Amino acid sequence: MKIYNLHFTYNNSVPVNSTENSPLQIYPNPFTNKTSIVFDNPHNSSYELIITDITGKKVKEIKEIRSNTIEINRKELRSGIYTVELKGEKLFMGKIIIE
Repeated sequence: MKIYNLHFTYNNSVPVNSTENSPLQIYPNPFTNKTSIVFDNPHNSSYELIITDITGKKVKEIKEIRSNTIEINRKELRSGIYTVELKGEKLFMGKIIIE
């Protein structure tokens, strides 16, 4: 077996636009009527949003999200603290507070 033109390079720098462990941006938070959730999704990958109450009960689910912004309307959600989980190419987690 012959190996030709084998080159190795090493780069220990981290790109400025690295998205590893990027948090959700939720604003306004707390909110009364609606809030926006912004996350990194440069390839328009498919994500699923799951909102659970403090008891762990799923109260809202949105599938096939392909943008990087989600608007959540309060509608039937009661005042309280909720966990937000965004599943897809990456996993994002956060909390929302409804006044």
